[in-house]
Amino acid sequence: MKSVPRMLALALFALVGCTPRPEPPIAPGASAPVPSAVDWSRAEQVDVTLVDFSFRPSRIVLEHRRPYRLHLENRGSGGHNFDAPDFFRSVVLREDAATELRDGKGAVELARDEVKDVYLVPMRTGTFPLECSHLLHAIIFGMTGEIEVR
Repeated sequence: MKSVPRMLALALFALVGCTPRPEPPIAPGASAPVPSAVDWSRAEQVDVTLVDFSFRPSRIVLEHRRPYRLHLENRGSGGHNFDAPDFFRSVVLREDAATELRDGKGAVELARDEVKDVYLVPMRTGTFPLECSHLLHAIIFGMTGEIEVR
């Protein structure tokens, strides 16, 4: 009977050792285990319109490890931004897309009537907050949303 507890202990050790560990966040523009040879020309376009004071749509759903082109259009009366630092830390950006992020802090600035495209591959599943971080836009006017990666 001594072997039964030993076998259980070994089985438990094997299970714990095989449990996936959460992966650390990926910095914007950093190298990561991206699907090899991403064909950016096949990136699915996701249209997001920034208006006074909302995102349309306010909930964006993306698939894990699939390439996307976020097509951002500011149709508001003034400047807005697409501020989602937790989300941008969990994606891999196309090389030129990192220049669209304000100071590497996870926000894309858009002047009135400006349009920008950001190419990316979501590398983590989860739900990430989105807001316009301009003064009072999120807190008072409710310019918020969320990005879900499945």
